[in-house]
Amino acid sequence: MQAIAVNRVCPVFSVLIGTGGLQMITVRLPGDVMKRLDALASATGRTRTFYARAAILAHLEDLEDTYLAEKRLADYRAGKTGAVPIQDLMNRYGMES
Repeated sequence: MQAIAVNRVCPVFSVLIGTGGLQMITVRLPGDVMKRLDALASATGRTRTFYARAAILAHLEDLEDTYLAEKRLADYRAGKTGAVPIQDLMNRYGMES
């Protein structure tokens, strides 16, 4: 089951994706982004849901990594953690300098 609702005044992309543990999410998108998403879906015969899901899955790990790096940097700057010399890391993982 797939339902998509779009509010043309303030574009909202709502996706209800099947069952089996999948959840619904509502994302507000600027009109120009919605038009691009519509055009891509139309040109390829895929759904907007397909591309919204693909975009989230493609970038979620990068966003998580960025958050973790920023947290680690903040902890380092706050003196909560220390630095590890690069040579120690290389030795630990059997890399040559």
